[in-house]
Amino acid sequence: LNPSSDGGWMILHAFEGLLTYSQDEQLQPGCADLPEISEDGLTWTFKLFEGLKWSDGTDLTAHDFVYAWTTALNPEFASEAADQYYDIKNAQAYNTGKATVEEVGVKALDDYTLEVTMEYPNGLFEEKVASVKMAPVRQDIVEQFDDPREWAITPDTLVVNGPYKMTSYQSKNQIVLTKNENYYNADKVAIDEVVVKFIEEATTSLASFKTGEVDICSNIPTAEVPGMIADGTALARPMLATYYYSLNMDPETQDPAVYEALSKLEVRQALSLAIDRTLITEKVVQGGQTPSKGFVPAGITMPDGSDWTDASNYEFIQPTADPERAKELLAAAGYPNGEGFPVMEIFYNTSESHQAIAQVVQDMWKQTLGITVELVNKETKVFADERQQGLFQIARSGNLNYSTVYPDILELFQSVNIGTTNESRYNNPEYDALINAAAQELDLAKKLEILRQAEDMVIADLPIIPVYSYANVVAVQDHIDNFTMDTSGLIKFEYMSLK
Repeated sequence: LNPSSDGGWMILHAFEGLLTYSQDEQLQPGCADLPEISEDGLTWTFKLFEGLKWSDGTDLTAHDFVYAWTTALNPEFASEAADQYYDIKNAQAYNTGKATVEEVGVKALDDYTLEVTMEYPNGLFEEKVASVKMAPVRQDIVEQFDDPREWAITPDTLVVNGPYKMTSYQSKNQIVLTKNENYYNADKVAIDEVVVKFIEEATTSLASFKTGEVDICSNIPTAEVPGMIADGTALARPMLATYYYSLNMDPETQDPAVYEALSKLEVRQALSLAIDRTLITEKVVQGGQTPSKGFVPAGITMPDGSDWTDASNYEFIQPTADPERAKELLAAAGYPNGEGFPVMEIFYNTSESHQAIAQVVQDMWKQTLGITVELVNKETKVFADERQQGLFQIARSGNLNYSTVYPDILELFQSVNIGTTNESRYNNPEYDALINAAAQELDLAKKLEILRQAEDMVIADLPIIPVYSYANVVAVQDHIDNFTMDTSGLIKFEYMSLK
């Protein structure tokens, strides 16, 4: 799995799982019909549609799903998506070296029947199955290479089953996607070719949009955003995701002096209270983002119709800064007015927006706390690799919540995800126990109660500093019809057409 949002967008167009989402984000059949579930909820049977093909014309079968899922769980593969499968019997045990692959509860009964045995009943497993994280891959293609990720680099070996296939890849320049004629729903895909250009500079990106060189622009200078939204050139869509800073809590990878400071809870609380989230959302990013009220983003609908964040009320996550309280906490930690506090680094990947936010946070911490912070810009791939390895002090982070009915984003901070999605390297057995208990709880109301306790715990420990709930701002040319972007912020070309 590619951990970046851009990578996720590519995977979304190239692959499709057993189930998928409609244009209005309702679960629907993908490669298989909706599952048959046993009365005890422990056996799920998926019947694949016959005649499915890979982009090279080879038959797609249930065996491709077995290979993809068990490979993601292979501890040597170290997939970020491994915990997606933990509802399956012995999946976590295999992923942690306590069971064999043969003991994992997924098997192909024949070419068109996939049987999944669950560790415990989970009515929300369908949502996970519909994620691209559980899409199939071809064993004969992947195993041509020593590195199982190499097959995805070139068009000749990137064999896919989704609406588009990659026909050209120029590193740091562009990707060309062409309609996959072997996709089962190819007749409904109206746009035959999509050229995806890599433009890091927002001003260059917008200039390309204004000259008509690009049809859709998702990288807009922050100063231009309000005006473009006002005149209708750009669309602002809420996104189920949180923008936050990860604090490296691992003494093995963190700078010793910085670790000594960040290991003090009062320091982390002071850093959070010194941030004016409203100023950042209204004056810096200006695209409909909302200040964080906790770690879980706005947009998750509760059974009573309220939003999850309506009940979020955390002392150290405030919409505006509390300078006096922040100063008191820093002094209580032994650093009055920042005296003796080590110089810290904020890592961020190349982006005008990330840079602008980091500069504002840098200034807030300097003015309020007397702390000196240096900003370190990294090329996106290097940044992602080093962040996963813990080679940072404080790093920009952002993650999606995939479900619209419960906060699965909290699963990021399980200790089993250290080195992947748990970038802060947060390790709390009590937190792990809560997440595991929530996964096994069938009653949605009780599941939500447990997850509320989990959010309370991670906010009390503050290994991360939430900043805002994302919104996506995208400029779209008038000749694009039926523009579609889901709550994950992913643009879906298979639903669009050209006027």
